[in-house]
Amino acid sequence: MKFINSTISLYIISYFLFLIEKINTKEVINILINPPNISTENEQYLNNYNEQINQYLVSKNIDFGVNFSYCVPEPTDGESVFYFYQSANTFFSVDTEFARNFNCTLRELKSSNYDMMILDDRFLFSDDSYITNTILESLFGFDEITNFYVNYNNDHKIKKETLSHHSANILKDGTTVDNKLYGLPYEFDFDVLYYYPEATEIKDLLSKVQNLEGWKNLDPSGVLSVGLGNNDEIINFFAEFVRYQYDIPKEEDPSTYNKLYDRKSNDLFNLFRDYVTKLMGNNMEKSLSISNLEAYNSFMNGEKRIYKGKASDHHYFKNNNQNVTILADSLPGGKSVVSEKYLVINKNSQKPIDQLVQFAIELTSPEIQIYRSEQFGTLPTFDLKNLSNNDFANAYCSGENSGICTLYEQLKPILITKVLKKSRYSANYLESRLVLPISLRNTLTSKDNNVIIKTFSNLLDIWNDSLETFKLNPITALLMGLNSLSFFTVIYLFWIIYKVYRNRKHPYIKAMSPYLTNITIIGIALKIIYPYTLNYIRTNYLCRMNVVINFFIDNLIYTPLFAIIFRIYYIYTNVTNMSCGKKLHDKRIIRYIILILFLTFMAFYILTAWDHFILITTGSIALTRTITCFYDFAKYALYSNIYTVFMFILMMGMTIKVHKLSKKYGDTKFIFFIVLLLITSFVVQQAFSTFMSTSNIDQVSTSLLFTIFLQLTTSVITVHLLIGNRILYIKKHPIKNKSKFNSSDFKNINNIANFVAMKKDMNSSFSMFDTTKNSSKNTSEIYINMNSSYNTSSNNKKDQFMSNNQSFRSFSHTLQDLNSSYNDNSNGMLFNSVINNDNLRNYNSNNNNYYNNYNGSSNNNSNSYFYLNNLSENSNYNRKINFN
Repeated sequence: MKFINSTISLYIISYFLFLIEKINTKEVINILINPPNISTENEQYLNNYNEQINQYLVSKNIDFGVNFSYCVPEPTDGESVFYFYQSANTFFSVDTEFARNFNCTLRELKSSNYDMMILDDRFLFSDDSYITNTILESLFGFDEITNFYVNYNNDHKIKKETLSHHSANILKDGTTVDNKLYGLPYEFDFDVLYYYPEATEIKDLLSKVQNLEGWKNLDPSGVLSVGLGNNDEIINFFAEFVRYQYDIPKEEDPSTYNKLYDRKSNDLFNLFRDYVTKLMGNNMEKSLSISNLEAYNSFMNGEKRIYKGKASDHHYFKNNNQNVTILADSLPGGKSVVSEKYLVINKNSQKPIDQLVQFAIELTSPEIQIYRSEQFGTLPTFDLKNLSNNDFANAYCSGENSGICTLYEQLKPILITKVLKKSRYSANYLESRLVLPISLRNTLTSKDNNVIIKTFSNLLDIWNDSLETFKLNPITALLMGLNSLSFFTVIYLFWIIYKVYRNRKHPYIKAMSPYLTNITIIGIALKIIYPYTLNYIRTNYLCRMNVVINFFIDNLIYTPLFAIIFRIYYIYTNVTNMSCGKKLHDKRIIRYIILILFLTFMAFYILTAWDHFILITTGSIALTRTITCFYDFAKYALYSNIYTVFMFILMMGMTIKVHKLSKKYGDTKFIFFIVLLLITSFVVQQAFSTFMSTSNIDQVSTSLLFTIFLQLTTSVITVHLLIGNRILYIKKHPIKNKSKFNSSDFKNINNIANFVAMKKDMNSSFSMFDTTKNSSKNTSEIYINMNSSYNTSSNNKKDQFMSNNQSFRSFSHTLQDLNSSYNDNSNGMLFNSVINNDNLRNYNSNNNNYYNNYNGSSNNNSNSYFYLNNLSENSNYNRKINFN
């Protein structure tokens, strides 16, 4: 007998030596794994786990060994997050232990120490959100966490049949929306209730918390054992509570999330506090410090009659306490938080990716999942609700796991990563996990619901969609006042546009190109409105279009303004060229402007196609969640500024030239306000962008208020100097015979050159009126002063005159053409015209002065009106200047 025992022992030792040698000769795959939910000896569990899995691999002749290990945090892991929130003096606190463990795993993903990792669903896509939290990404040092994963569907596409044993829902949760498979389902788990037979009635009270009659006789020390010292568990506990007590939140109904932070939410959190107190005892601090292992031991020692644990915990009860009857049941209504674990390949691994993919398939195969369930009590990733066409699921549920399968059938899963997402603008799970459990603890211990309400408001909503009511203070009151002022300013600008259009045929309006002026005013109005639209940028595409449209609005102001100045410049510098009238007609210029606007819009749109435009948030650093458009601002500001400065230099050059030629007040001074308008518009936009990205309505600065007011002021002044003063002028000096507006004389630009400059009168509040004392003198000086004869019989038709104003050389040229015309039509008939100052004054006052100057003489019976007279009665003359 001894010989037989010795032989058997020798055989076993030889087998293990052979096994160890075989494992050592194989290439070892290093895999990071998390510690078990409850275990007295984590290292012992880990050694056993490695041994059992390697035995399985050897039995299957798989040419790889495996080495599972835990991530060991370093002292500096997660410190930056804690210190940043502390230094920022934020309203919220962070879970430093989670930050440390998260950073530990992330650090290993960045290195090649581990070839694979077992990650749960809470880590796998923890940064997934439409709005990027740039602060957390910077503190943890990553861009997208999936950048560290290997995509199984990318060059290593796995056949559908290979993955058919997995539950479709679990497999989907390891896949991104763009069908990138980053995680192969590895394990599954969910919450259940374990209880002693005598606690059946008490267990049923969990679903009747709003009817407290049955709670009166409960033990003051509590009946439920839960590891609320684990912050993941406290989130699970709250999520399950609100689901089976209020049936909220529902992922398909975003309005149900409002109950977590609306005005009635105080009742919900007060009831939750009572719920925890009744079930776990009056000592809240003690209840919130119990670990998972302590909760398990408290139940096993009979201190508590109900234990909320994992379905996989049944393995411990089966193996360690065979003489004790312990029952298991689902949570009320089967509403339970589930846990999904995935096998991820580290992209930084030095081993061939193809080999790692094949090994990952082996580690998630149905055979090894059943093997692990037998050895460690883990749940497979099969669809246990549909057993008809799944042999592996049938094999699992046919034996001692039938009770687990029964609970699985009743399961109504709660995915924490999804239940904390009201919309795509809500916080990602990483941020929620950092701040939510600390706020829940604060609410349970302090009996103050303010922190948790603001936490849910921040995590679930952006500030303009939040149900929060703003506190009115002097700053916010001023902001609302300026918002109202902005609204009325825009109304005023559109009223100016209407008045310009209505008086578009008036020579004083026509001289400033009414259509071009209106386009410029529309641009100024849009520039005022535009910052308020930043809050409605909700997509990355709109973020990109924000840059393009902003440039387009600037162009909408400066391109028509450039055309107006160029037109005036062209008139003053080309007055002897009578054909320029047709070239500078509004409709012709507008065609060019539309073409320029379209080309610059498309150029800027194409320019932005290769850049990165995203929406970002500072998240819980501020009290309320705000979003802003993020892009390479410096680059596009440079492009825009170069273009604007180029346009501005051209405008200033022409303005200075025209100003020297005209020597008149009011015709060009408005251009100098364009500089201030440009600067203030730029400052206001940046102030708004900063405010929307880092502040909330309660943190409005006085500098923002000042820049808004400055923009409104300069906009009104610019529009007044551009066209508003002319509107006032013609309102105070109406024209009686308005039918003259339709005269073809005003269709030529040269014939309205006299109306570019406003008439000066220092006695007027607007400095626009002619003086009454020097009316005659001004009339002769405004036009031309000449004392010479013009003889058509002379062979040398030399002009002998002197003009005091170069802008009216066109009048001389017209007389020259008129003289030439008479020579041609009269077969040599002489047309001698001697023009002296007196004759010219009469000619000007009767024929070429569109306005008879106002004076107080009693000879003028209609001295409150101006009369528009014909430029000339001569048909040949009219034909010479009419180009339309």
